[in-house]
Amino acid sequence: MPQRFPRLTVVLLSACLWTASLALTSPGRAQLFELRDQTRQLDAGHSALGLDFSLFAGRRSGQRQTLLAPYFLAAHRAGEVVLEAAMPLVYMRAATGGDAEATNVIQPGNLWLGAAYLPDVHCGLSRLSFGVGAPTARGSESTALAALASAAQLAGDWQRGLWASRVMPLVLGASSETRTGAIRWLAEGDATLGLPVGDGDLHYGLQLGGAMQIPIGRSLMLGGRLSGSLWSSAGGEVFQAAVSPFLRIMSQGEYLAVRLLINLDRPAGFAFDEAGIWGLHVNTGKRF
Repeated sequence: MPQRFPRLTVVLLSACLWTASLALTSPGRAQLFELRDQTRQLDAGHSALGLDFSLFAGRRSGQRQTLLAPYFLAAHRAGEVVLEAAMPLVYMRAATGGDAEATNVIQPGNLWLGAAYLPDVHCGLSRLSFGVGAPTARGSESTALAALASAAQLAGDWQRGLWASRVMPLVLGASSETRTGAIRWLAEGDATLGLPVGDGDLHYGLQLGGAMQIPIGRSLMLGGRLSGSLWSSAGGEVFQAAVSPFLRIMSQGEYLAVRLLINLDRPAGFAFDEAGIWGLHVNTGKRF
């Protein structure tokens, strides 16, 4: 399928690999700062609860669509290991206009359970992780599958395995970070193997992301993130690129993050084209 930015894949992967090599070869103190849809910082022996809320509302492919996708999050740190869990849900309302009745769909994603090892080293490596998704996304009708696919596109297809129907995703990941003066550079990558459940298909995926963050004062952070996700199954391969400007406010016990995800190419972009989709994300939580 032709893309809006035909050279975007090469440029994006090169940028992410460059950011990763910079971070891994530069000194940086390892800590829990996961460059995912969830951001948590914990001290040893502490826990956190959070909510990531994603929203899209607009006209897409001739339909008036509203998408709401909340993630319910929990994490606990024991030494250099963090245990995490997430339960994603999606609600989609689609109306074609006129006298046609609107379609309303509520679907669960795949329940996520994971463990991240946070090495106390100075090489820039900040996370090694493994996670598994329980196959709770079991939609089979076209509207249910459309809701799950749209939920993944809200996040630029990042962690698409959370929304894959009749699939048990296994995910290996790593992240790194470094500093240049006050600027923090971050990079991460994950490889996914989606095992078929029932009449599901075998899936596999690779995602890479890089970001830059600039502190404003003691608790405010401004930044931007570039990501790319490749997802392959019996239905073919899909590559999605996205960029996300964001704002984070963090205190000793609470955090709030707001970001706008802009899909850059097909199938979910360009974000503000007639067939595109963007995502407004609000992430908040409390550490105990």
